[in-house]
Amino acid sequence: MPVPRLASKTRHSIFIIFLSALFLGALHLTGSAVVFAQDRHLLWSVDAGEGRVTLMGSIHTLRPEDYPLPSAYERAYNDATVIVFETDISRMNDQAIQERLLSLGLYPEGETLRDHLGSDAYDALATVLRDRGLSPEQFARFKPWFCAFSLTLLELQRLGFSPLHGLDMHFFTRAGQDGKEMFHLESAETQIEHVASLGHSEQESFLLQSLQDLEVLASKAAGMTEAWRNGDAGGLDDIIQMGFKGFPEIYDRLITRRNRDWLPRVEDLIKGGRNVLVIVGAGHLVGDDSLVRMLEDRGYRLEQE
Repeated sequence: MPVPRLASKTRHSIFIIFLSALFLGALHLTGSAVVFAQDRHLLWSVDAGEGRVTLMGSIHTLRPEDYPLPSAYERAYNDATVIVFETDISRMNDQAIQERLLSLGLYPEGETLRDHLGSDAYDALATVLRDRGLSPEQFARFKPWFCAFSLTLLELQRLGFSPLHGLDMHFFTRAGQDGKEMFHLESAETQIEHVASLGHSEQESFLLQSLQDLEVLASKAAGMTEAWRNGDAGGLDDIIQMGFKGFPEIYDRLITRRNRDWLPRVEDLIKGGRNVLVIVGAGHLVGDDSLVRMLEDRGYRLEQE
């Protein structure tokens, strides 16, 4: 069986959507009130000797109308000589990465999603696909996690959100044009495998939740984006914690473990004495398991701008 047509069309964007694992997970909620902060941004800075390291919380899928950005984000970028991203965005078109993504996201020849999902779950998926003018056959070899990400991406794009307009891509493009140094905290392969290594039961639960959330995705995506834009760290953390309720292993895998892995690398940047901007998903910077809290626990003093 050839690679599904939908996968070949969307694999470029689906790689970028791995940056949005937090964003998608945080939409799994039934409703929340966001109290917006005043004159605050999801930016935290710490002295780095003769320089300064700034952590910027990113939303990885935005709309064209979400630009221009608040001036504080522009200042943080302009002041930095080095820009650090979560992953190696420059490899998103790398054939080896796309092949790795598909090898982890698709069942082998002769196996299908229907073979692995319970009948109720498969029927729910088939109904959602047909309601959107899609065929279950297009998703026949998709594993549950890959199916969930693909469907959510397609719905976000229908609503006008795109990873190509996300904060990461925005500053990656500008940094390339401006000749700034760029690094990343984890490889593209590592980022893909964080999601692909979820157990089957977790994948099926995540898929079912994603199917339900497609109906309310518009309000949830807009609400989370608004909380980010208004710098409401507490409100954003509330949304995220509600979103991952019932998915502790996914939260640990996508947020906490990665923050621990990144911590020594960020500390090295602080010790380097340069002006550095570190851009990571906003959810990595809020809450008790955040990179900000981990740095504070190590004795660093961070100031939210």
